[in-house]
Amino acid sequence: MNKNICFMNTIQNWGGGESWHLKTAINLSRLDYNVFFILNRQSVLTEKLKAYPNITPIYIEFNKFSYLNPKIHYQLYKNFKQHQVETIIFNSIRDVNSASASAKLAGVKRSIFRYGSYKPLKKKLLTYLSLRFFLTDVLANSNALKEKLLQVGFIKEQKVSVLYNYVKLKEKIEKKPHTPIVFGVSARLTFEKGFKPLLKSLSLLKEKEFKLLIAGTGPDKEEIESLIKQYQLQNHVELKGFIEDIEGFYQSIDVLLHFSYEDGTSNSILEAMANQLPIVAFNQSSYPEMVSHNKNGFLVEADNIEEMKESMLRFIEEPSLSKQLGNESYQKIEEEFKEHLILKTFIKRYIK
Repeated sequence: MNKNICFMNTIQNWGGGESWHLKTAINLSRLDYNVFFILNRQSVLTEKLKAYPNITPIYIEFNKFSYLNPKIHYQLYKNFKQHQVETIIFNSIRDVNSASASAKLAGVKRSIFRYGSYKPLKKKLLTYLSLRFFLTDVLANSNALKEKLLQVGFIKEQKVSVLYNYVKLKEKIEKKPHTPIVFGVSARLTFEKGFKPLLKSLSLLKEKEFKLLIAGTGPDKEEIESLIKQYQLQNHVELKGFIEDIEGFYQSIDVLLHFSYEDGTSNSILEAMANQLPIVAFNQSSYPEMVSHNKNGFLVEADNIEEMKESMLRFIEEPSLSKQLGNESYQKIEEEFKEHLILKTFIKRYIK
């Protein structure tokens, strides 16, 4: 059984990939694996990792040109040899290009790229070499992402498998819809998250009773505020900013609206489902893998204002629907996305 596991995530900010890497490193550490973590000293991950002394940090200062630096490659090689790393899990293609060759030279048995971003891979020679010759596996977090990666043509299909993100499932509670119904969005405030069609569709419902709470910050905040005023939605929509207690946020809403155009297995959606919330999302990308139409939410055509409006109107006119579909969300997490199930599969497939 592999005992020495290394995670590599050099991103300085915090996002879904960082959350997955930290959660998985913590879980493996608790199962008595020796866990190492290669990361930038000036990162959110570094601060969060301080609470877990059983995980050994390895600080290497990376930038976008690190893959060209022979000193970085040698430093990585020495760490892999010193710690007798048997499995390494990379977060980004930059990390793969910076370290997969060094890992192979150092005798690391499994080199895994966890692919969780819809940003297209650039067709570079080093990316081709890394995916084709240095990596042993690619872990895509949705079938849609797997297909997107295979379209690049750099990697053989047998190297790529799907493993969904996961959430810890709490005990089920008795939920009652709020009066009036409360919709919620948990997303970065950028227009790629679908705020323009969302607010336009809500403007058609402004004579109805409802609330929309938006958790998040981002560069398009002022323009979103302008749209709220333009559509006269000030009495309906509230920007909550950054929310530390995301569980509390999910308890304060009845339905999660998620209108990002592309995503892998969305942590926001899974966390909302674990909190017994129905989901309304676009019928594209990875969303149909999490949302079953008319069962635990609604899937609508992207930017179709009428369909978006009608899906929300159903909850406004029939608030008990949020409880019914929310129970189905909880059941789907239990059957497909529960932490214990996904971790067991991950260890069996990639670690043992």
